[in-house]
Amino acid sequence: MKYSKEQMELMEAKIIDLLKENGEMRFGKIAKSLIHSGMAESSFIVGVILESGCKEHKNCKDKDLFTSPKTGMWRLSDSIELTK
Repeated sequence: MKYSKEQMELMEAKIIDLLKENGEMRFGKIAKSLIHSGMAESSFIVGVILESGCKEHKNCKDKDLFTSPKTGMWRLSDSIELTK
């Protein structure tokens, strides 16, 4: 399925909210949350968003928004200042 830019931005915002709330999360939990909320149809798109790092986000300035340490837990990058 193709997603519009608006849908991608909504999914990105949901991921940011989840990571702000929980600190760190495994990929599967993030994907399940988006799938159960009806925002995504598969985990593939969630992986694409996380892997791309959302460099187009308004507060990123060409830095990765998400980081995945060796433990496999995704979190927001420390160097990114996000507004609420």
